[in-house]
Amino acid sequence: MSQRFLDLTGIGTDELRKNVGEPALLAAFIRFLEAHEPDLVAVAEEIGMAPDELVAARRILEGQEEQ
Repeated sequence: MSQRFLDLTGIGTDELRKNVGEPALLAAFIRFLEAHEPDLVAVAEEIGMAPDELVAARRILEGQEEQ
């Protein structure tokens, strides 16, 4: 899944490591997961969150919802 993200976005691994804490990158990764629900569900389960919580986090990161 992560290689697919890198391939589709063109982001290099060095750039990813450098910007991993940036809200825009985090939002982009969650949006990427949203495009393929099985990935969204798998990641949510892995980190102990509900998929809708990840979607809500993305909205907050993008400034679409208040915290």
